[in-house]
Amino acid sequence: MPKVSVIVPVYNVENYLERCLESLVHQTLEDIEIIVVNDSSPDESHVIIERYQARYPNKIKSLIKPNGGLSDARNYGMKHMRGDYFGFVDGDDYVDETMFEKLYDAAMKADAEVTTCDFYWAYPDQLKRQIDGPYHHSKEMLVEMMPTVWNKLYKRSWFETLGIEFPVGLRYEDSSFSIRVAPFIKKIAYVSEPLVYYVQRQDSITYTQNAKVGDMLTVFYDIFDFYKCHGLEEEYHEELEYLTLKYFLGSSFLRASQIGDKKDRERILNEGWRLLNECFPNWKKNRYLMSKKDKKHLYYKCTNRLFYQMLSRVIYLTKVKFKK
Repeated sequence: MPKVSVIVPVYNVENYLERCLESLVHQTLEDIEIIVVNDSSPDESHVIIERYQARYPNKIKSLIKPNGGLSDARNYGMKHMRGDYFGFVDGDDYVDETMFEKLYDAAMKADAEVTTCDFYWAYPDQLKRQIDGPYHHSKEMLVEMMPTVWNKLYKRSWFETLGIEFPVGLRYEDSSFSIRVAPFIKKIAYVSEPLVYYVQRQDSITYTQNAKVGDMLTVFYDIFDFYKCHGLEEEYHEELEYLTLKYFLGSSFLRASQIGDKKDRERILNEGWRLLNECFPNWKKNRYLMSKKDKKHLYYKCTNRLFYQMLSRVIYLTKVKFKK
């Protein structure tokens, strides 16, 4: 039984995959299985996977499945994992060769359900460090965490009692997964080192702003239903309220404002504003919002519908200008 399973979804990443796999097969943690899930990638990724599987048959498990997207590939990989702990690495990213030894040791020492570490935003010309810890309890993690799964390690025996999967066919799968997992975490460990290189690609889904940005609406309604069904809605009301305003006035608002199709842009922006204000009519009194004094939170506090609409227009026009 391996100590750690690492799930690597692969689709159209032939230019990055070798670097990713090199960083995994040379991990200082010897007792590791690398589950590479080929999501019917149309490029030459399969050739690279076959080469590495032949070289490292005791480490790499090669799987192929019909195309279903990132979430489907991760879910498929989780069905085949055997490790005491598991994590994810995307096929276009790479990691420090000490990553899983350090996360595993920290998890074992703290008997933690989830262990997190810092990471680098890896731009073509620079690295920017992102802090993701420490967190002392699930509420703090919900409010402050980076909703990413590829810089974390999960205890498999604990996780398999939750019945949680990634939502298939939707963007923002990491947010959905992380927010639903968080309230069940009792112990969180942290390694204060950047151990993941999150490669920034202009052709990636993250940088493609279209109607799929609206998936965030579906994701949050599903999250609300999940918390309600598990009797967590009241206990985590303020945390859910803060997450909702942060997403729909922050990152999702920015992405929606850059959608080229006017009808999609206005529909998603209007629905996002409606979701926030109908589900949380008193969001401006949120204690997390009120406690923070930086410029970003001042913007949140000052936002009303007119300002929201005007700012979205400015962001869109700025994008058009820079494109020209």
